[in-house]
Amino acid sequence: YIHLVAGTHAAFKSAVESAVVRFAKTASAFVLDLRDGMGGADPSFIDVFLKRDSPHAFKGKVVVLINGGTRSGKEWLAHLLKKEGRAILVGKRTAGAFVGGKLFAVSDPAFVLYLAVRPGPDLGGVVLEGSGVEPDIEVADPLVYAAGGDPALDRAIAEATL
Repeated sequence: YIHLVAGTHAAFKSAVESAVVRFAKTASAFVLDLRDGMGGADPSFIDVFLKRDSPHAFKGKVVVLINGGTRSGKEWLAHLLKKEGRAILVGKRTAGAFVGGKLFAVSDPAFVLYLAVRPGPDLGGVVLEGSGVEPDIEVADPLVYAAGGDPALDRAIAEATL
């Protein structure tokens, strides 16, 4: 299990790759948590799951956790893993916030304005902006009422062990 909080720095990519390489020979499944956190990330973050001919590739089952806090580049990752048939997506539909943005300074230095200003990458006619990525297995995200539990993670682990 690894929670990818953001895919905006090489250190995050390295952490995912290191975890996969470390456990690739002994683990039969891997749970990748893309819920919440920051957006960002490009397909190279999941090469270890998609490029099966790589010596460091993880060839076992992949289960990905998504929710309404999964946005931007992490939606792209979820979409690619689902499209390639490489992962089972568990949780709630992603945010549908795929358009790239830019920060603008405003007169008060304590604030910035973030505006969507550039389209996301071409996904072969699939539009994630405004629609998101649908999970294969929908699990509510009622953490407030879950008595400290995580029903989506529990379901992902159950799927991983099937």
